[in-house]
Amino acid sequence: MKYLILFLLSLIFFACKSDNTPPPLFVKNAAVYQPVNKAVIAPKIDGNPNDPAWKKINWLPLNQLWQGEKQTENIRYKLTWTPDALYVLIKFDTYIPVINSGTNPLENFKEQDRLLVYLDENNSGGNYATDHSAFAYQVLLNGFVIDYEDEEKPATFDHISNRMMRNGKSTIWELKISVFDETYCDDQPNEAVRLTTDKKLGFALAFLKVNAGEEPDTILGSLEIPKDYEGRIDMDSGLFGTLQLEE
Repeated sequence: MKYLILFLLSLIFFACKSDNTPPPLFVKNAAVYQPVNKAVIAPKIDGNPNDPAWKKINWLPLNQLWQGEKQTENIRYKLTWTPDALYVLIKFDTYIPVINSGTNPLENFKEQDRLLVYLDENNSGGNYATDHSAFAYQVLLNGFVIDYEDEEKPATFDHISNRMMRNGKSTIWELKISVFDETYCDDQPNEAVRLTTDKKLGFALAFLKVNAGEEPDTILGSLEIPKDYEGRIDMDSGLFGTLQLEE
C-alpha cells in the first residue's frame, strides 16, 4: 500500500512539472505609475538632447534584463508629452549603431538591432496579439517602424517619427509617438488621440541587440517582468507600465 501511494504521488509530481499551461493575463497595480510632465513647446525631432523641452526632465534607466546576457551598456531615457504626441529621448553611452541601408525593412528586421515601444492608449491591459487594443512597435536604426496588422502580418507604420544622432561618444535617439486607440483599423483613415492632463497610458520601452551565432538576443527593458510572464509582453498589455500625463 505504501509503495502504491508513493507511486501515485510521483505521478502527480511529474504531471505538475510537465504542465505547460500559460499563466492568466497579467493584472497590474493601477496605483503604480510614472508621472510624465507636459512640454511647454514640443521638442524638435532632430536628435538634439539640449532641446529646452528636455532640460528639466530626469533620466530613467533602461536596465531590466528581459532576455539574454547582462550588458554593461548604459541606456537612459526621458519622457514628455503635448496634446499631439508622446515624446521619448534615449541616450546610449557607448553603443555605436550599424545602420542597415536596405530599402525593404520587412525583409530582415528581426536580424537588426531595434527599439521596442509598447503602447496601450487606455491602459486597459489584456491580450492584444490579434488586434490593435495595444501596439508593439519595432523601430529600426534606419527609422523604419514596424508592427503587426490584425492578420498578424508585419507592416510599416507611420505612427512614430524619429531621428538618431551621434553626440560625442554617445548616441541620441529621439521619437515622437502619435497615440491611437483600440478603434484603429488597418488600411483605413485613422485619427490620433488628443492627449490630456491626468490621462493614463500603458507603456513600456526596450532595446533589442541582436547577438551573433546561437546566443539569444539581448533585450533591456524599462520595467521588471515577473518570471512566469517572461516573453509574454508581446501579447499581454497588462505587463506594460503605466504613465500618468501631468502639467
